[in-house]
Amino acid sequence: MSTIKNTVYRGMDGKVQQTTFDMPSELGPHEVLVKITHSGLCGTDIHGIAHGIALGHEGVGIVTAVGSSVTSYKVGNRAGGGFLRKSCGNCKYCATVYSALIDNLEPRDRVGIVGMGGLGHLAVQFANKLSAETVVFLTSRNKEAEARGFGVSEFVLLSLNTPTSLTRRARIIPLNAPLSTIELLHYGIKPVIKTFDISEVGIAQALEKMENGTIRYRGVLVNAEKLLP
Repeated sequence: MSTIKNTVYRGMDGKVQQTTFDMPSELGPHEVLVKITHSGLCGTDIHGIAHGIALGHEGVGIVTAVGSSVTSYKVGNRAGGGFLRKSCGNCKYCATVYSALIDNLEPRDRVGIVGMGGLGHLAVQFANKLSAETVVFLTSRNKEAEARGFGVSEFVLLSLNTPTSLTRRARIIPLNAPLSTIELLHYGIKPVIKTFDISEVGIAQALEKMENGTIRYRGVLVNAEKLLP
């Protein structure tokens, strides 16, 4: 059986390395081949460096081939997917930033958001658009001005060395990313991203900024060679 060579970036010997692998040139009946143009990057990838895991997830790209039984995608379509599988998308563990807030907030409620990274900066904007009094808890002041620009009404500086307890009347709601861009567009909310090349150098730069906390607010790897007009 003939094969085609593909590129993958892995964490090897504590650093990012470009490697290749061969895959069958003929797809299975239910398979789709996607050339990646963009990929998210998060703390999971930092942990993967030491274990030889392929870096980058939540990839998006262009469909270049489909199996004989595939009907939902055509060559040229954009497609993407995350590394999680078989999630229902409806239970409390799959709750999105938007649904968790919309299901629990009333106008002028007071909501606290711990951390303001890739998800937290979206939660802050949602809470503000839902007319909540928004309090953000961070461990440094280097994001205070940006937090207030997102609509935060109160900024609380946490100390890593001093235990902090929430009031017993507070409800703690775990948040995840929105499932649909419609939720973002409806409220005029846009994620703040920083782009990096999909290359050894680009991925290493992105991971370094993530580790030192200077990325604002979501790292996105971009493969310019795979972009279509």
